[in-house]
Amino acid sequence: MNSDYLTPDEILKSASVPAKASVLRKEIFCDAENHEYSVEFMLSGDFIEFNSHAEPAMCHQYEPFSDEDFTEYDSHLPYFMLTPDLPEYPEVVGEPVKIGRAIFRVKFPYDHKQVMMFYFFEPFTVISTNGLAGMAMVYHQDIKNSPLEEKLLSALEEAVRTYKEIKLD
Repeated sequence: MNSDYLTPDEILKSASVPAKASVLRKEIFCDAENHEYSVEFMLSGDFIEFNSHAEPAMCHQYEPFSDEDFTEYDSHLPYFMLTPDLPEYPEVVGEPVKIGRAIFRVKFPYDHKQVMMFYFFEPFTVISTNGLAGMAMVYHQDIKNSPLEEKLLSALEEAVRTYKEIKLD
């Protein structure tokens, strides 16, 4: 496998390191009528915000050994995203869920030999641009079926479970 699609050994081994305490993440968004909302959720302190320069509303990269507040994107590391658009994905079988605002989840192969676990929110959340939005964890194939995958997906589920939209005006 190409080394561009491998997770660093120290990151793979981090599965055995207890997760840092969860941190309240929040951002202000406006709905179609220009009302402001605080979008909030809890996410492990193992994740550090970064600018993806793409569509996701919020991105946090898995860097369990860093105490920084902001980081640069590293294609070798797993990342979490809150996204306003339904990602394109192949026809795969998903699973109905009722976790917070999530109604459906699906795991599928993603860009550049990665895996994405995506939780679809109920239609028309504040962040959605096409009616569907959600949260996802993206990681390389070498993490599949490992203790690290379990740790990452646990952090994702906590974020999904604690997601709130609070109207400010």
